[in-house]
Amino acid sequence: MLQAVDRIKNYVQSDAVTFLHRRSASSTTLNKKSVSVHLLNRFAVNIPFLRDYETKCRNQKWCEYVYKKETNRMYKTLVRNAVRKDQHVARARAVFADVVALGAFRPEYLNLKYQFFTRLFLRGHIRLLKILLRMI
Repeated sequence: MLQAVDRIKNYVQSDAVTFLHRRSASSTTLNKKSVSVHLLNRFAVNIPFLRDYETKCRNQKWCEYVYKKETNRMYKTLVRNAVRKDQHVARARAVFADVVALGAFRPEYLNLKYQFFTRLFLRGHIRLLKILLRMI
């Protein structure tokens, strides 16, 4: 998504709903069975692009919107889903730590609960995080 947005030359902002999101049982966002190592590796490969994207988009409202969405997607994929599904947690932590170290992750775009969960994840409190995620 960020690579597509990066190629935009001109844009118009509108409040109209102009797309249809088709849900599918095979969708990676709806699949509750596994966390793909391929998906985690895609995050790792795109870290430099995220850093460059953040620099290019400074002070542009439409870019901020996209970046907020990406921040939430990073949290859900690298933190929440990996812990809930108990799959590839070590790899997800390593990728997430790289994203955070480069400044490509903006915790201020998350609600307070997600910010707290993110801190637990980065500090290695995975068992506590699993318990909290089950309660919610």
